[in-house]
Amino acid sequence: MANGFAAADKSKPFITNNSLAKDRGYKDGLPTATCLCGGVQLAFPVEGPGLINTFVCNCADCRKLTASMFASNFAIDDKYLVHVRGRDNLKSWYNPVTPVRHEGSMTDYFCSTCGTLMYRISSAFPNVPILRIGSVDDLSLHETKLKPQWEQFTKDRALLPFSSGAFFENNVDALRELEIPVARSLHALKPFGKRRSDKLITARSDNRGTSPTRTILDGTDYAIDITLGGKTYAVLFDTASSAFWMPGANFTCVDTNNTAQPDSACGFASNGPEEFTGGRIADQNFQVTYISGEFATGAAGREDVTFAGVTVKNQHIGLADRAYFDSQNGFTSGIMGWGLGNYTTFYPGDDPKLNNKTDPNHTWIPTNTWILNAVEQGLLEKPMFSINIGNRTENAANLSASGFVAVGGAPLEGLPFTGVWAHSSITPETYAPWGLKNKYTHWNVRPDGFLVDQTFVPWNPGNFADGGNEIFTVLDTGSTWSYITNETIQVIAKAMQPPATWSIPDTAYVAMCNATVPKVSIRINGTDLPIAKRELLLDGWLGQANNSTTLCWLGWQPAYQPPRGGAAPYILGDTFFRNVLTVHDVGNLEMSFASLKWN
Repeated sequence: MANGFAAADKSKPFITNNSLAKDRGYKDGLPTATCLCGGVQLAFPVEGPGLINTFVCNCADCRKLTASMFASNFAIDDKYLVHVRGRDNLKSWYNPVTPVRHEGSMTDYFCSTCGTLMYRISSAFPNVPILRIGSVDDLSLHETKLKPQWEQFTKDRALLPFSSGAFFENNVDALRELEIPVARSLHALKPFGKRRSDKLITARSDNRGTSPTRTILDGTDYAIDITLGGKTYAVLFDTASSAFWMPGANFTCVDTNNTAQPDSACGFASNGPEEFTGGRIADQNFQVTYISGEFATGAAGREDVTFAGVTVKNQHIGLADRAYFDSQNGFTSGIMGWGLGNYTTFYPGDDPKLNNKTDPNHTWIPTNTWILNAVEQGLLEKPMFSINIGNRTENAANLSASGFVAVGGAPLEGLPFTGVWAHSSITPETYAPWGLKNKYTHWNVRPDGFLVDQTFVPWNPGNFADGGNEIFTVLDTGSTWSYITNETIQVIAKAMQPPATWSIPDTAYVAMCNATVPKVSIRINGTDLPIAKRELLLDGWLGQANNSTTLCWLGWQPAYQPPRGGAAPYILGDTFFRNVLTVHDVGNLEMSFASLKWN
């Protein structure tokens, strides 16, 4: 074995003498995998579409076969695998029942002379040979293009994790290994076929365990049904805030000048209760202000609130007695936040004019959101909830069903899973204008970067101007678009053909609706999650830029800047959520993302 590989330049081939073959390394430009005696040699691509994935497997089958604790593998589309020589020298051994799955089969192909395992083929994927990374002659590829991106059978792992991602052949394996309970049932998302142009960012069922969300305005917002005081209301579903409020029965609707208007001007579907059934909370007020300029003020109190058949007792909630709101469109009656409770809309005292996020005597009061109370009150099978807001393809046309929120687990089937999962821990946030200092506040993630075709754009978020801390990235179902670094969106815009352009009047990128869109993935903790092209360049009602039939909005835009200056957090909004099943682990403050591929 040659010495010095650890310090070698991995951008150059590094061929060792670990085979008797003299021609090992590359054949007609393709890297090779050669057996020990040199009698069998394979050639293969190290990029898509021929290269499907690279992964570490901890299953008992791979342990037995390798006489080790794991196997490092890569999967190739059979059409791209070249048998350079020795195909007749391969011997196969058929295992009708693998010890892992107790179903299906696996056929192993060995060199009949030296016994080197060259590849395996599963009956579940008969056109996908699985090769061992260790058999590849160029060792530089082991740590570059063939470096494992996922890990499977992680519960059986004997060593520390190799990757934050995982690849699973089916969702049964995924949920079992990730210890995610199967949701009891799923309720359909009910879309509303009305149109809205929206670029706002907030600062923000009968079957137990799951509940419908409802698309508002062709994928611009999502609503869930809750019950309190014996009445059911639709409220905006918002993962990026801890605000829970409704318009009171006798609230006053106002305009931007705080002048009273008809209730219909605020667009709520209906008003909430006149009073709290659990009573008002003394010496406390409710106030929320959004970057859009919308606001609501009122009283704080307690209600028993039922969602998805789960009833939380004494939930903290605000009833607005005064509100300026122009984005409800007659579909919802307030907002229900599913954040982590450390940045709320409740303040001490009865006078909202004294509220001040940066004044310790008048700052917000930490309170549990509905999901935190459901966990604290022991109402869930496991402290988590999962989301998919559905495929927008069919919604506007026929009001078809799609999308859900499931509490206590995740769905076993019904979504187009690719088998790829990414995982990330939630991090505490510091942001002086919100009075945050090292608090777990939002469901957040720090991307590694974005892969645009073959160009990787590292994530360089920068720092908040006032506090010096890194700008964080929030997952927000209440945001129609996603807002990322300007550096990233410029690369995406230029990769379109013709390129997308910046519209100064709209402060947003637009492109020809028939533009060619690049392949884009967001990389989270080492795992790439592809973004559907129709979420990059929006189509249908949602995509039309200022009612144009030829220009469409990009679904990913530069980070929104508040009108008063400064910097806002980055946002992964609905154009991100539609590409994944998102599992929010409340107990461990972690998130998991299952990649989806809609037809």
